[in-house]
Amino acid sequence: MNSPRRLLPALCALLLAGTAAAQVGAGGYVQDEAGLFGLAAVQDADQRLATLREKTHVAFWIRTMKQLPDALVKTLDEKGGRSQALAFKQFALDQAQKEGRDGIYALISTAPKHKLAVVVVTSPEVEKLFREPEQIRRIFATSRLDTNPDAPLKEAVDKVEYLLYTRSDETTIGWPLIGAIACGLIGVWLLLGLIRMKLMQPQPGGEPETPQRRNSLMGGMLGGLFGAVAGHWIYDTLFDRDKAAGPPETPAQEEAALDQPIEAEAPAGGESGDTPT
Repeated sequence: MNSPRRLLPALCALLLAGTAAAQVGAGGYVQDEAGLFGLAAVQDADQRLATLREKTHVAFWIRTMKQLPDALVKTLDEKGGRSQALAFKQFALDQAQKEGRDGIYALISTAPKHKLAVVVVTSPEVEKLFREPEQIRRIFATSRLDTNPDAPLKEAVDKVEYLLYTRSDETTIGWPLIGAIACGLIGVWLLLGLIRMKLMQPQPGGEPETPQRRNSLMGGMLGGLFGAVAGHWIYDTLFDRDKAAGPPETPAQEEAALDQPIEAEAPAGGESGDTPT
């Protein structure tokens, strides 16, 4: 008597799981009507595409069709080559507008005779961010759809994610933010420099600070900005007055100057070397 009551929760759980799977396959960003992809791959792609749309405000829709409308099949039979591709692309645009799929729309046909794939962009705003629909179409048009279709699905999502994340204003760093970060780093550097100068001040009764130690902060900054050689040249030219005036004489130079003979000045009224008589 209690067996029906025990089976009721299990049946409800199975019904909810089936409903969720159907919603993922038909109502998410990946509508796999042809049953081309695995359920786990579809769920993963749906979650990633939902996050992508939330962050970039651009949606990427993927739909597979096992059967094409009879009118389209007749048109594709009459056309070939580029005309056939253009007809299928126009059909994809019409489907995207009919379903209200704004953004990037990929349509894949698994019909035996007309096995086609196309990626279209439905708005000019999205075209500024996404200009590679042909690259995504080639991912879906490869033979891997017959052997391992989950791999092209993941590759296409990875590619679209990379392109949109690197180009969208919502996810990229603008110049104002870059300027603010640079100003903040310079401010921190100056603060650390002031603290360093304060700590390096000579203590009462200690040894006097050498010029090289006192000026190492400015020299290090110029060296970091312009390179070691250019930084030293700029510092020597603008700030080091001692070096600009010329290097001081060394003890060896002073001794050499003392060793040189000193010539006596000639008297005013006679020639050099004459002695008075």
